[in-house]
Amino acid sequence: MYEVFTGRLPFLAQNVFDILSMHANQPPESPRTYNPMLPDAVAEVVLRAIEKDRGNRYQSAIEIKEALVGAIPETGRWKSFST
Repeated sequence: MYEVFTGRLPFLAQNVFDILSMHANQPPESPRTYNPMLPDAVAEVVLRAIEKDRGNRYQSAIEIKEALVGAIPETGRWKSFST
């Protein structure tokens, strides 16, 4: 989902070991860093979906869908996504 909204992966590095270390130890940049047009509420959904602590993540795809629908403005280019 991070890549869908930003066009890039949350962690980039020269080798797989560095990427794994970043996944384990670093928080990802806000998706808005790479897509400033992304609504804040959508960025928050993305970050919660990839939260390192399982207990803080959404517990199902349905929860993610409901959060995204609630986060996407009803006007403009986002409207078609929420219907």
